[in-house]
Amino acid sequence: MAAPVHNLDAANRVLGAVDRLWRDRRERWAPLPPDCQPQSAEEAYAMQVLMRERLVEVRGPVIGWKIGLASPTMQTLLRADSPIVGAIFEATIYQSPARVRARDFVRLGIECHLAFRMSRTLPPQGAPYGREVVQRAIGVCAPVIELIEDRGANDVTRVGALQLIAENVWNGGLILGPMIAGWDRLNLPRLRGRLRFQGVWTADGFGRDVMGHPLDALTWLANELPRRGAHLRAGDWVATGAIIPTKIIGAGQDAQFHLDRLAEVSITVL
Repeated sequence: MAAPVHNLDAANRVLGAVDRLWRDRRERWAPLPPDCQPQSAEEAYAMQVLMRERLVEVRGPVIGWKIGLASPTMQTLLRADSPIVGAIFEATIYQSPARVRARDFVRLGIECHLAFRMSRTLPPQGAPYGREVVQRAIGVCAPVIELIEDRGANDVTRVGALQLIAENVWNGGLILGPMIAGWDRLNLPRLRGRLRFQGVWTADGFGRDVMGHPLDALTWLANELPRRGAHLRAGDWVATGAIIPTKIIGAGQDAQFHLDRLAEVSITVL
């Protein structure tokens, strides 16, 4: 359920933006018209919720969440004061090694995350969840590649955090790597992820690059979702934040995300 908007102008902005985003979802990116621009995070999430209701019809039910802008650098770049949240849909979940078609996207990018699958539901409650409680609700951990549909938005600063929220934080799907045995005994902040693109190592990052600790990112989400009319459910996947900057990928190209020596997740674009 969307957070309520409190006046007619805001309601008209939300409905107008959703109609525009739905119509243009297969077109090159453009900023929303001034009369449709969200004026607050509450309006932006109200737009996202209505977009999700439409996307469920073509992508299946929501089966998880992604955290965007998990680093202070990205928050500053997009003028945000916190991370942001987007939904992941059942029909866009793939198993590694995955093959996807470039023609299914306006422009495809990839991001590399550490992800968790919940084994217990964390319903809304009066007090915030702590990390220990959230950790006990996790079932499995895996490296994932997130598919990013940015529709060719070349200057992310022009997009801004509010329109990015309205556009479901550009989630186009999730490629699941193998489960990591004994993940709860690992030093998650020190886990190193590396991206190999077209056979060349191009970038790396660490678990600490997402809010200092991937479990802190997950805990933030457990407490943020109820503010946005949702909550973490058993079976949900959570991509905790990109530890490697977005990489654009096209037809005929491939990439692999290696998480230390623990697991690999790969994509080939047709």
